Amino acid sequence: MSIFAGIPGGGIRNIGKSIIVTNCTFVENRAGEGDAIYDRADASVITNCIFWRNLYDTINTDNASITFNLADDFFPGEGNIISDPIFADDTNGDFRLQRCSPAIDAGTPNAPNVPPTDFEIGRAHV
Repeated sequence: MSIFAGIPGGGIRNIGKSIIVTNCTFVENRAGEGDAIYDRADASVITNCIFWRNLYDTINTDNASITFNLADDFFPGEGNIISDPIFADDTNGDFRLQRCSPAIDAGTPNAPNVPPTDFEIGRAHV
């Protein structure tokens, strides 16, 4: 899991080879294009991520598969939801999810590079 928060140049800028982005959180990133992710590859995969309060253009991609993500704006793709992730205390940089978060168990365990258990409490993913 990675957290990209408050990065003025955007979270990820990829030109060329396809990338796999799994179980990442992108919060309050700002860039001219692709505040969270700018991707110019043929077959990138973005799965089980949270995109929250990125400024303009959260994901700017040519052809990525974008599935099972939670965001504050719409992405076409299976399992994507629009909702507040309900962080513990994002104002102070605590991006852990509260127990009532709609992101809990909303992803897919079949995403690339998903670990077998939750990183905080060690339980198997649903």
